[in-house]
Amino acid sequence: MANQGTLFSGEVTLYFHDGGDRYYCRFKDRSGKGAYIKKSLRTRDFTEAVARAKDLYLKHVALVE
Repeated sequence: MANQGTLFSGEVTLYFHDGGDRYYCRFKDRSGKGAYIKKSLRTRDFTEAVARAKDLYLKHVALVE
């Protein structure tokens, strides 16, 4: 199982906590309200985690711009 990865040229980081059971994603908060947005992707499947991370990131970018 892959433990981590990046999307969108490093804008989004996917990771799996040691001892954890879910993937998480992290990306810079483009709205200026905070440094990073970190979210549980609520899945153990890497392919599903990638799809969910892309969706979260693209929704955030659309809301900010």
